[in-house]
Amino acid sequence: MISLQKFNDTYYIFFFLCIYNLAFSQTDQWRVIWDRNPDIDSVAYYTVYRKVNAIPGVNDSIGYQNQTAGASIDSVVFVDKAITKGRRYVYSVVAVDSQGQRSGFSATADAAIPEIVFNTLTLLSGSTNTVDLKSSQYVNDPDHNYSQLKWAVSGGNQISISINATTNVAAIITPEDTTVTEQFEFTVTDPDGFFDQRQVTITLTSPPVNHPPQFTSFPDTSASAGEEYQYNAIASDPDGDVLRFFLQQGPAFLNVQKLTNTSALLTGTPAISDTGLHDIVLAVTDEIATVTQSFLLKVIGIAPPLNNPPAFTSTPDTSASAGEEYQYTAIASDPDGDVLRFFLQQGPAFLNVQKLTNTSASLTGTPAISDTGIHDIVLAVTDEIATVRQSFVLKVIGIAPPLNNPPAFTSTPDTSATVMGEYKYTVQAVDADGDVLRFLLQTGPQFLELQKLTNTSALLSGTPDTSDVGTHPIVLAVTDEFVTITQSFILTVKSNVVPPLAAGGIKPYPMPFQATQHSEIRFTNLPDGGSVSILNLLGEPVFQAGNVTSDFAWKVVNDEGKNINAGLYIYYINNKGGEKVGSGKLVVVK
Repeated sequence: MISLQKFNDTYYIFFFLCIYNLAFSQTDQWRVIWDRNPDIDSVAYYTVYRKVNAIPGVNDSIGYQNQTAGASIDSVVFVDKAITKGRRYVYSVVAVDSQGQRSGFSATADAAIPEIVFNTLTLLSGSTNTVDLKSSQYVNDPDHNYSQLKWAVSGGNQISISINATTNVAAIITPEDTTVTEQFEFTVTDPDGFFDQRQVTITLTSPPVNHPPQFTSFPDTSASAGEEYQYNAIASDPDGDVLRFFLQQGPAFLNVQKLTNTSALLTGTPAISDTGLHDIVLAVTDEIATVTQSFLLKVIGIAPPLNNPPAFTSTPDTSASAGEEYQYTAIASDPDGDVLRFFLQQGPAFLNVQKLTNTSASLTGTPAISDTGIHDIVLAVTDEIATVRQSFVLKVIGIAPPLNNPPAFTSTPDTSATVMGEYKYTVQAVDADGDVLRFLLQTGPQFLELQKLTNTSALLSGTPDTSDVGTHPIVLAVTDEFVTITQSFILTVKSNVVPPLAAGGIKPYPMPFQATQHSEIRFTNLPDGGSVSILNLLGEPVFQAGNVTSDFAWKVVNDEGKNINAGLYIYYINNKGGEKVGSGKLVVVK
């Protein structure tokens, strides 16, 4: 009990404030009850004072008076019907006698009803979300620490909510790939038993779909030592996201400088020590998806002889069907007879390139139903000095294939043969459906023939002669009459017979030099008494021979008699007087 302040010798009231709910559910009114000291003289009435959202003290009177004689009052009750949730109410009582004399203010008592202050939540589907209900974003209770409150929740169907009783953190688990709106009833209760309930609407939305950036520019693949290399890389982003360019792999002399949101400059000056091939991986990211552009940068140490670039001579097929193999045999030519390399610079993931001969490659792949639509294709061929591209649009038609498991090759071919020696390769395949299989030789030389042995095997055999020396693209096929699967490889026919020397002019033979097939490079029609000099691309001498005859054979070794490495070399021919009468390049392949 708390006594009122003494007004005279007779006015003492033992005051204790009891606040009770009048409503059974959410409280919007309560009773303030106090007792008086039975030893004091008569009290005419009491006046109750209330203060809102403040510390205990005197505030405006709310005008309550009890007109009953004080001697008959055993207890006094005031019903406050103007309660707002989330506010702190402070009460004090003054006693007044029949003469109108007032006691001092009693000590104060206070109470508040917690208030839930949110009614909606918007969350992403397919995620686990945590909501800290101790935050003022979700509840208001001016007379308790939010960690003292107790929460409960009910309702919902597809969305699952659990509340940790210790931390007051709600874990909300949402289903995958759905947008739904559900109603929940949240209840919060304070330690005094006051509580609030609120209907909360939770709405699920699909996460935003990100479209990755794409490179739209093509790099320069050659540089010269001592000269600045520059490549202006350009990318696009369908979402208009902020892009960041960076060099994922490359030599130390290169660096990336961003120009605009969709462009960057890859630049640097290589030294003589940087001469050779460098793997470059340039990347662009929207911080969600990262796309790379890979290429080989060739740094040349000295000015190379005049190079004639390769050229495509074939026309691609521009349509494909989902579930069926697409195949395009790309053919190119090179006036210098350089070693060529084919690669796919841009295209869908289902396509890949396999080299068949020095001047041909197979672009193959089987699109799925999901690949239906238009695909930009950029096929490239390079002689490691110049790169030429063939661009076209491939349209994939989404025809659903029958439910069939295709056959598959299980054997590995022998890739070499010898003149006048019989070549044999037992081809084996399997079919998960047990279908009848048919074997085909789609591409190959005339000396080879294919004979079926069993339903799952066939024999590829034949005897090459001297006219067959060299490399031959082989394409075997097996079909269950629904799907055809191919096996491609290169068959090399070797011979110890050296072809006759070329007539007329200074011309090295063979070119390119294959270490597995040849033992020397021969020069014909040389000036008597002249000299032959071989240099690498750095201009460093590799081999020199003087006082040669018109027919000279080089064993492909250096001045120390050691075999040289594979690569590109330069030769110079001088006459007896020291004047240069010829030059060119040599390709050595191991």
